[in-house]
Amino acid sequence: MTEEFPIDIGAFVSFSKTVSESDVYGFAGITGDFAPNHVNEEYMRKSGYGARIAHVDRFISDSRQVRPTNP
Repeated sequence: MTEEFPIDIGAFVSFSKTVSESDVYGFAGITGDFAPNHVNEEYMRKSGYGARIAHVDRFISDSRQVRPTNP
């Protein structure tokens, strides 16, 4: 571990987040992706998935929170 990079090589870092209703609609608003598979719970309940599917881009953007940064 160094001052420049505070995580040892091989160390494990985790991040968890509960995706809320406001997260889904907020991300849909930013991206313009209001597809029913993301925002329509009743529509998706009748599908083979049984529930809405969060935007995959949302998870990619959240994963940036665990990457080290240089001030």
